[in-house]
Amino acid sequence: MGYRTSEKLPFIKKAPNDDGLYNDFYSEALRRIGCKLIITRKPKKRILRDLKNGRIDFYPVLTETKDRYKYINFHSIGIPSLDVAIVRKETIHINKEKLVLVKPLGAPNVEFLNFKIYRQSPELSISKAIKAIIDKKADIYIDEWINIIYLLSKDEDKTKFKIHYDCCKGLKFLTLGFSKESKLYFEKNNKTFVNVSTSSRVDDFLEAINSMKEDGTTEAIFKHYFKFSLKKIIKADQSQPTINQIFINNYYTDKE
Repeated sequence: MGYRTSEKLPFIKKAPNDDGLYNDFYSEALRRIGCKLIITRKPKKRILRDLKNGRIDFYPVLTETKDRYKYINFHSIGIPSLDVAIVRKETIHINKEKLVLVKPLGAPNVEFLNFKIYRQSPELSISKAIKAIIDKKADIYIDEWINIIYLLSKDEDKTKFKIHYDCCKGLKFLTLGFSKESKLYFEKNNKTFVNVSTSSRVDDFLEAINSMKEDGTTEAIFKHYFKFSLKKIIKADQSQPTINQIFINNYYTDKE
């Protein structure tokens, strides 16, 4: 597995420390098929280059784009995905023609958005993005709800910004990106997880991830780090006014 050198808590700590949800999640999936996780940390551009040529097998969570489809296969990992937007407190409407979107240098343009772009460091953190918005260098930042939820549980000043939950494409699932050039696509396993002798290691790996979702392991790992149940998110309807309560108000009181 390849990942950038910066931290993305609680998924992974700053290199060389690889602890976090990604390590626990993928180590368990690989353990189930008799394999071991090895993590390589490099700047993201180098990681993506290594994915193209198969030196790295997969990236733990990767956004699907037309360009990446050329060299990466995407697979759901069973964790809900919802893009939400952070804006200044006084922002009333999200006007895509006028607002300035803060995003990392080198990041692909999101096809369904047409914001003006204010590009920052390739390893832009949420806190730095929020600072750019508060300082009025940018107007909007878009990220996964799970990243925002974790941020809100920390000491970030929540009085100067607000969150829009209906800005983007709605609820879907996070996807891992697996290199089409990985040798694991061509490595067969005589005694596989699914007991099919012609399956590849990648088939076994994906089957193990699916089994983790079915037997509650994914839920348990997620809840360990976020203290929040995936079940509530999967059942949530983005159009309902209770979405804010589901994501934020119940965060500290979830007892399921």
